Amino acid sequence: MVDTPHSSSPNQMPEQPRQSRQTALQVFQQYSGPVPSPEILAKFENLVPGAAEKLIQLALSEAEHRHNFEKKQLDANIEFTREYFKDTRRGMWIASIITTLVLAIIVLALFLKQPTVAGIMGGSTIIALATIFVVGRKDSVIPAKKENKT
Repeated sequence: MVDTPHSSSPNQMPEQPRQSRQTALQVFQQYSGPVPSPEILAKFENLVPGAAEKLIQLALSEAEHRHNFEKKQLDANIEFTREYFKDTRRGMWIASIITTLVLAIIVLALFLKQPTVAGIMGGSTIIALATIFVVGRKDSVIPAKKENKT
């Protein structure tokens, strides 16, 4: 048997027309940080002379700006905390003075043989102080810490 272009033997595949193939290679390069890698900087410099220096200056300027902003934010938080505790301390002093005055009035009422007045003043003072200590503690959380809990 003679092989002809139209006949095929069981072990041979018919010949296919040749196709051209194109291969594409895609490269993804990523960097992290304020300044690109030296290779990328060199490519920028080749495209635009002086670009590498400008990119480095931009990164330095941005870092300085961020540091200044964070310092101002930290200073503001410190000042807020100082004022908050100053107000809290002032409130404690005023509460101590008022409690001492009420206690003096109670002692005076007992001395003047007015136990009803002393009892009403003493009972209402104890209830008021207990309410302030229980309810006031929940509301006196520093706002910054309160936001973090939610």
